[in-house]
Amino acid sequence: MNEAGVPCGPINDIAAAFELADRLELDPVTTMQSVAGVPIAQLTNPIRLSETPVRYTLPPPPLGADDEAILSGSVSPGNGNDHR
Repeated sequence: MNEAGVPCGPINDIAAAFELADRLELDPVTTMQSVAGVPIAQLTNPIRLSETPVRYTLPPPPLGADDEAILSGSVSPGNGNDHR
């Protein structure tokens, strides 16, 4: 494909993608404290802006924490209550 002018590269599985990101010192994983105080590893935002860096201020909610609100219909995208 490269010979035909089509940019391409290897296709990595998840483990290989993280290994490559580590080798390139991209810091692909960040750790936060959960609501229960347990360290949680999560993906780092891949967008790096020098003047407005990403801040990780809230941990992800525990599994099922928003079920009642979602199932009752009180939370939907764009109605102003879809954030913490």
